[in-house]
Amino acid sequence: MALIRPSYWYPAALSSTSSTFTGDASVILDYPAAVLICAWSLGIEASTVVPVARALIASIWGRTKGNRGSSLLIVTAVLAVMLAITGLLYCVGALLHLQLLGRRPGLGGGVDLFASASLRSLQQQSAVVNQMAAVGMQLMVILADVLLIYRCWIVFHQRKWICAIPCVPFVVSLALSFYGIVAVAQSPPTTNGAPAPKSATLAAAPFIATLSSVSVNIIVTTCISTEIIRSRRKLRKLLGGLGEDSAPSDTYFAVAILVEAALPSALVGVYVPFATFVTRGGIYTSRVAWAVFTALAPQVILVRVLKRRDVLSILQKHEKASSLSSMQFSRSPTSDTCD
Repeated sequence: MALIRPSYWYPAALSSTSSTFTGDASVILDYPAAVLICAWSLGIEASTVVPVARALIASIWGRTKGNRGSSLLIVTAVLAVMLAITGLLYCVGALLHLQLLGRRPGLGGGVDLFASASLRSLQQQSAVVNQMAAVGMQLMVILADVLLIYRCWIVFHQRKWICAIPCVPFVVSLALSFYGIVAVAQSPPTTNGAPAPKSATLAAAPFIATLSSVSVNIIVTTCISTEIIRSRRKLRKLLGGLGEDSAPSDTYFAVAILVEAALPSALVGVYVPFATFVTRGGIYTSRVAWAVFTALAPQVILVRVLKRRDVLSILQKHEKASSLSSMQFSRSPTSDTCD
């Protein structure tokens, strides 16, 4: 896939056998910041486990089984598990790199130790973990894009041409993913720490895939937000002045959570090519942050909606209980005596 090369997510200096990598800013500042972002995402995942799991169990065993909401819950839960595993792998890879750090020439270890079987085994483990994390990042992005398009289809299933708009950049990203698989299979990375030779198309593929995924995010968010506002205006015209107090808050809430979830991923995704080719700073931090925010966005939307639904349910129960109390209080003494 376009993003499955570990070199897209890890500094190439980490695979080098030289001790001069310690002066590389990508290793000293950029890569540790990317690891911290993955660790932060694990903390966010821990806070979303309970509401997502509770809603999923209620959907599976309740009356909503098999509907579109249940499908969204299942896919979102799978995405959450994938993000947790990928983030954990990225952090484990950082620990393995720390173990390899003291065994490099000139950093506390000699050539004999560096050439030992245990060190080679540790290097192989690190390479496997890095590759698994890279594959996880790619799968997270694809699944998040699929979830966005599915949500778009739910809203616009009667106007399929709207659903086709975000499918165009998604197909581009997916095609580049398969192209990346073939390219990686034909020219696997070298084992001596030197970067594998690659064509200009293969070098540009990850950035095109990133911008394509960002386009899916922006298009779906814009379409759904516009539809919510349009429906709100149409409803206001039909009902006149009725429901003016509650309807706007629901509309603004729906649009706000969509924009809030999509904005970080879109901004960071657009910055990725600039960080790589222009500013030369925060390269790996921006890439990891983009993938993490892309996977977190559907979960943020789901958790916010679930929390609001719980609040509205509690308010309705209190309102119903208050109404019953008022009815009992308003009963006349004559009717009480007759009873």
